[in-house]
Amino acid sequence: MRSILNPFTPAFGGKPQHFFGRTEELALIENAFENEFSPYRALFITGNRGCGKTSILEQVSEKACAHGWLAVDVHAEEALMSAVKKLTGGTDRTISKNLQPQFAGLSVGSAATVTSKHYTGMDLADVMIEKLKGVNACQGIFVSVDEVQKISEPDAEGLCAALQMAMRKGYPVMLVMAGLPGSKEKIGSYAGCTFMQRTFEIKLSSLLIPETYEAFERLLATMPTVAVGEGAVDRLARFSLGYPYLMQLIGYYAVEQMCQSGFVGAFCLNEGDVAAAESEAYTAYRNNVLKAVTEPLRNGARAYLTSVAKVLDNTGRARTEKVAAALNKELSQCSTDRQRLIDRRLLVPDGWGYVRFNLPYLSRYLLEEALENGTAPANPDAWLF
Repeated sequence: MRSILNPFTPAFGGKPQHFFGRTEELALIENAFENEFSPYRALFITGNRGCGKTSILEQVSEKACAHGWLAVDVHAEEALMSAVKKLTGGTDRTISKNLQPQFAGLSVGSAATVTSKHYTGMDLADVMIEKLKGVNACQGIFVSVDEVQKISEPDAEGLCAALQMAMRKGYPVMLVMAGLPGSKEKIGSYAGCTFMQRTFEIKLSSLLIPETYEAFERLLATMPTVAVGEGAVDRLARFSLGYPYLMQLIGYYAVEQMCQSGFVGAFCLNEGDVAAAESEAYTAYRNNVLKAVTEPLRNGARAYLTSVAKVLDNTGRARTEKVAAALNKELSQCSTDRQRLIDRRLLVPDGWGYVRFNLPYLSRYLLEEALENGTAPANPDAWLF
């Protein structure tokens, strides 16, 4: 009978049972709660799907509470209204009645009037300052916005205006926005948010190698009745390449494989369990991350990305001249697509005239697609990089 609680939780947008890694990033942010001059009191956390943005945002929110701050966590959709309502306990700040269109004195529609709520940055600033004054005042107010690439321009401007006003008055407030690559540039382009162009940005990708091994060892240690066989942690780390969502996937399926294979006396997670879990973990990662990040690409950018996969050398780098040649183009003709992919953090520069992939198994995924289309290169070894 199964008695193992799987410590791995490969769910998008949810809070993991156990948080791991990001120690340097968290230390920088945590210092901002005590240091009023910290440059991290307005901050972006960005990265591709599955890199752990929501998880680190939740960690920062918990640390805010531990420092005596009031944490207000909102989603990008109706962010301004949500922030005001959470701070006021649901009290409406401004209510206006809007007449429905009428024709010949008769209402067009089922009702003559509707009630709607409208909030501004000044509303939020007033509520913040009110919360930070008096004998029962909190140490500060922390506002986090997840999926910020979806925020409306009025909401973004309202949040930024409130932050600026509260800071101008000398009150301790902090705003952290998490979203996909390019979120900072998008928000900073709004007329009321230009100061956000100067804020710090933490760019998340894979964990460091020591963090990856430590995370697997620590998570497996939460299962006291499970022994860990030689080579299991190394295979988990090498397959996941330190990418948080992939770490959760391979860990989850490996533990499930161990439980299904039966045991005599005690459970043991061995290298074979990890190997048996790899196909299922890759399929889920392919569908939920790789497919999602490549679908929005324009034809030119997608073709460039696929060509990078085809000309990778044995160090995992692609010479940009070879990429252009594979596309039958001049190097200068590829600069826009190359920069667009770098901005999306699907590629990263790696020395003069070279690029490499920034997501695990992205080259493998692209070449699998090319194989299906009959345009794959002859050497399948490139899939490993």
